[in-house]
Amino acid sequence: MRDIDAIDNGRIMPGQEGILHPMSITSMLMSLRPAFDDDTPGAMDTAFLEASSLAGILLAHKVRHAAARLRADAIVHQAIGARSDPRWIELPRGMNYQGPILEAGGGRRQHPLRGEPIRR
Repeated sequence: MRDIDAIDNGRIMPGQEGILHPMSITSMLMSLRPAFDDDTPGAMDTAFLEASSLAGILLAHKVRHAAARLRADAIVHQAIGARSDPRWIELPRGMNYQGPILEAGGGRRQHPLRGEPIRR
């Protein structure tokens, strides 16, 4: 909301320049506003509900991805603790692993492997 208010008020603060990009979430939400000459009753309310729905979808996905990142971090930390060779980390599936490895001080010295399921 801060970014939308900044545009509405004409006061974009340093660090907010990205909101002016036409593909920014702020710009896309603002594009749902009714046209300046749309006098249809309820047009502004409809636009608000549409923008709220889109923002809700985007926020829900962001929360799901953040939760997945936390789960991946836990799996990677567990794999780091369970490894038998300090150069290798075996992960049960493809996932984002770089953050936890760097936090563990591994840098590029550690090589994650993805375990393949045994097929019978």
